[in-house]
Amino acid sequence: LMKETNSVNTIAFFDNENVFVTCIEHGETGCYECLERQLLSHFDGVVTDYLVQSENNVSTAELMFVLSIIKKEIENTSIYGQSSLLGNLLHFNFNNYEYTFNTNRIQSCCSTCATFNNILFEEQNIRSVNILKELMSSD
Repeated sequence: LMKETNSVNTIAFFDNENVFVTCIEHGETGCYECLERQLLSHFDGVVTDYLVQSENNVSTAELMFVLSIIKKEIENTSIYGQSSLLGNLLHFNFNNYEYTFNTNRIQSCCSTCATFNNILFEEQNIRSVNILKELMSSD
């Protein structure tokens, strides 16, 4: 749907005192599935171990935090023409006030981004040439 509408989405979600904020653009950044794979790679076990239905109580402080980031993103986009979060993932933990700023890359095994119809052939050709060049230089 994002590919067809050529739109960019800034999203935020909450989970157990953790806030995640990211900006996704089809073809430029990883999609929702890529983001999910990246997040789950930090945890042991399988996905079903973490799928617990619990009451999601989001505090006013968490909502205000996310709203302030989104407001700043709107300002940055209007001034600079691009989101600072585009292709990045901001993770903030309210328990210990730690944060991380990671890249949401396209996962090569993603059924949404990495299918034949979504391959950027110029990018693939450059990668292939670089790999071939490296292989030939090691001989």
